[in-house]
Amino acid sequence: MSLVEVAKRAGVSIATVSRVLNNTPGVRPETIKHVQRALRAIDYDPAAIRRGPRPGKRDGKRLKSLAVLVLGQNQEEWFRIPVFAAAVAGINRAANDRGMQVLIDHVLDPDPASLNPLIRKGLFGGALTFLPSTSDRRLLDAVRAHLPVVRVMGEEMANDDLDFIGPDDLAVGRMAFRYLADKGCKRIAYVTTRPDHEALVIRSMGLRIAASQAGVSKLQAFVCGRTDFGSVTGMEAFVSKDLDSIAQAIANCDPRPDGVFVSQDVETIGLYPMLVQHGIRPGTDVQIISCNNEQSGLAMLSPRPATIDLGTDQIGRWAVTRLVNRIARPTEPPIRMLIEPKLVVPPAQTIA
Repeated sequence: MSLVEVAKRAGVSIATVSRVLNNTPGVRPETIKHVQRALRAIDYDPAAIRRGPRPGKRDGKRLKSLAVLVLGQNQEEWFRIPVFAAAVAGINRAANDRGMQVLIDHVLDPDPASLNPLIRKGLFGGALTFLPSTSDRRLLDAVRAHLPVVRVMGEEMANDDLDFIGPDDLAVGRMAFRYLADKGCKRIAYVTTRPDHEALVIRSMGLRIAASQAGVSKLQAFVCGRTDFGSVTGMEAFVSKDLDSIAQAIANCDPRPDGVFVSQDVETIGLYPMLVQHGIRPGTDVQIISCNNEQSGLAMLSPRPATIDLGTDQIGRWAVTRLVNRIARPTEPPIRMLIEPKLVVPPAQTIA
């Protein structure tokens, strides 16, 4: 399929499709969404979208294998986190659909000699990298010296020249506000134990933006440790030391929040019983929504709260698609694609 057909499907010009693919500034967000939907509908890959002369013959072995690398952290520890494990599952499914093999490994030393020998031998066409914010950036340079790279999840605002596929955390915050507002909540608060994590700050900003657009001028934030969170986000911030002290701070508010967006499901799972201990009944006294769609943990809560799915399967699939395109066109400008989140509301439950 050609760019002409993608443009027709999206209702835009060919030049606009090209600008979206190349992450060129100045394209309206609504237009970007139309083009991305059109691309998803036809499963964009280099064999289907013809943007110029076909590349020369490529090494079939290299194209049949890709590496998934965690930089600066042990892979077992990193992929124990459900949201990252889900992204890798999406990568595996997309790779299997293409008949590609996947190596999952980690890189802990920037010395090129520490790379997996199979990578050093050139047996892989490219790498999908997970880069924790605290990792040494030289690790990324070591991988890029051998392979085309697409960065998956991690820092959205990182200043690098890499393709990036990740969640739209700003949209997550906006979605959380709309859910709570639709539930009739008037006093909405944000809770996080990791206020220095970039993605979680961005989620809070999305909440703040949606509130401003709805004419809500006051939001509260209950966070651990970071004293400048209020000035950064424009919220009235209460700084505590842990989840229990956050629950106590919420209970002591007058008036209390009647809607809470918790930044991650794992925090919601811990916060629920603490709120009950402080006389607050989730689902009755306060509506709660969180993020990451960790259903195995949320299923233990009653009533089960709403959550937001980051679209990890789509992130994994688009990361593979983009890497295949990157291998085919190594000089193409990098793109930055954010996957739209989805609201996950549990079935109606009887609240005791």
